[in-house]
Amino acid sequence: MTVDELQDSIELFERAYNEDGSSLILLNSLESTICDVYNKIATCHRVIAEKRSEAKTLLGIFKRQHLLAEAQQAEQMLNEAITVQKELTLLRTKVALSYERGALK
Repeated sequence: MTVDELQDSIELFERAYNEDGSSLILLNSLESTICDVYNKIATCHRVIAEKRSEAKTLLGIFKRQHLLAEAQQAEQMLNEAITVQKELTLLRTKVALSYERGALK
């Protein structure tokens, strides 16, 4: 999933939460999407490290600007993914609390 798709999923999850906030299926879907975000964050960290490392090598000097631009782009994606992660985690907490309240009744 791209970061844009992950951001779009927040709206879908919020709509589903407003319709049926205590759904176990919604909770599982949120957790799955949060895992996708964690994978995206890990990938961004890897790309940033690889591009910066490659830019420091002898061969990387010739294309240093390009490599550093790719690292910068990965950093931007990382920041967006972290924002999505925070929003999804907050929504997941709301759904989990709602589910627990419903299960205790």
